[in-house]
Amino acid sequence: IYTGREEVKYPTYILNHPYLDTNEFRNGTLSFDGIIYPDVKMRLNLHTDEITVFSYSNLFSVVLPSERVDFATIDSLYIYYANPPKEKLPFPKGYHVRIFKGKYEVWKRETMFMESKIKDMAVEFSFIKKRKFYIYKDGIYHTVSSKNSVLKLFDPAKKKELKKYIKQHKLNFKKSPDEAIVSVVKYYEHLSL
Repeated sequence: IYTGREEVKYPTYILNHPYLDTNEFRNGTLSFDGIIYPDVKMRLNLHTDEITVFSYSNLFSVVLPSERVDFATIDSLYIYYANPPKEKLPFPKGYHVRIFKGKYEVWKRETMFMESKIKDMAVEFSFIKKRKFYIYKDGIYHTVSSKNSVLKLFDPAKKKELKKYIKQHKLNFKKSPDEAIVSVVKYYEHLSL
């Protein structure tokens, strides 16, 4: 796993980083070419859509070829590289992170784009994050982006209870979509027991 190409470092003048959650390498489990590697220092680059691992020597990071990565887990996050045929869309090609595993799985796909702005006679560079969420239900990945798109996936008879739960817990689908979507799915699973 440490024989790929070296990861290119980003310039220090960029205001933020393009990695999932943190720019730090975190220990996780990696399945590469069908072999499980525990305690691998790695991170997911959302700008280049690549997983990088920190070398044994701790001197450089190596980019893994996506087609050889079966999955990775970092903390409680399960990371999977999807390369679906066209008829399987809307689950697009690239790394996806499962943020909830239950009867209904919740997945997210995050990407980063470089943006430049002029501020005080200087150019500032930063990464802008775009996110898409999916709920896996009945063998299909359903794209969800709002409270209504989540609610329409579930039993209409439970819609009133779900709306009440959302209001009581002040779930915000714009500011914290991860938390809101996962909370609603968990609560729906609880109601369906």
